[in-house]
Amino acid sequence: MCPSLKAFLFLTLSLSTRAEILAVPHPACAFDAKHTVLWSPLFQAGGDTLTATERKEVKVRIEPPNKIMDQLDAFAWKGEEVLPAGAWAAISGPMAPELYQRANQVSKQRWGMEPFAFPQPVKPGHAVLCAMVRRIEWKTPFDHAEISLLSFRSHGSTQKVRFYGSTNARDLPTVKVLHDSEVTGSFALEALCKDSDDRVIFYMPEKHSTFGEACQTILRWKKRQGLKQEDGSLLVPKLLEDEVIRIPHIALNHSADFSFLLQSTRRFADDAAPVSIQRAQQHIVLDFVSEPVPSTPSDNVVTDPFATAQLPQPRVFDFDQPFFLFLWREKAEWPYLAVWLGDASAMQWEK
Repeated sequence: MCPSLKAFLFLTLSLSTRAEILAVPHPACAFDAKHTVLWSPLFQAGGDTLTATERKEVKVRIEPPNKIMDQLDAFAWKGEEVLPAGAWAAISGPMAPELYQRANQVSKQRWGMEPFAFPQPVKPGHAVLCAMVRRIEWKTPFDHAEISLLSFRSHGSTQKVRFYGSTNARDLPTVKVLHDSEVTGSFALEALCKDSDDRVIFYMPEKHSTFGEACQTILRWKKRQGLKQEDGSLLVPKLLEDEVIRIPHIALNHSADFSFLLQSTRRFADDAAPVSIQRAQQHIVLDFVSEPVPSTPSDNVVTDPFATAQLPQPRVFDFDQPFFLFLWREKAEWPYLAVWLGDASAMQWEK
């Protein structure tokens, strides 16, 4: 389990009434299920650049022992398969204005932003600076709810949020069901993205878990042979006529600094100076570009299929309570972004 998340520096969203959005540096970290929390191997990539730069052909010593740093060093993955090309950048090196200038220059050239501010006063050590910007467009557009709102229920409170989906899910041929259990109430959908090998997976779990545990569950379902599920039922992966999907609109613009968890020094050779991490910064922007399905409404009439949908339906996939969201490339063993939506902080609220 990770040390307390209270030591983190986090960026809240612009609305002061929203709770903080948190982040963890490793998928095995436990976190508060009442918050929206994200994990990405983006920071792993940044740490790997530092390790590659400083590593000598001797065993690394971490002093004092640090479980998080051990976990990051032991993390097994293939970065080129997991991270989407051109959507991320990671730079590391000794603390210096030039390092921050270089990181901001790369970010500005790619995405038009400069997310990193050089800290004052400066302590000797190293910095890891990582950024990712991802704009997701669906291969098959969802319907937008122009009038209706989704009541998102979280830990005793309810927030009305904007959403999209379908009242006739058969019209979404690039969305499929990965899991659906009437016994546990858990389900998962996978939606293909346009012009990429990305998949967005929405997972309503039976119970809260770490990102690592949830990822292994999804991976097991993705690799399942046949249609028989753990509860003995048969999965129907194809969405059918009149089935309903409702998914909140989600967007992220989030920064985190993990350096408070990485205060141990790293020594790469007996005669080498220890390496300390003074800044471990991650900036992630996520946006879903979802064009509504074309329609031909009469003058001055707003069409909203959700306003007239008749329930119950054969299957209803409502993401109206805490759930996981994963951005996952087709052949990867890990997602490149995982989000636990423990509250409505990353959703579009009722105006």
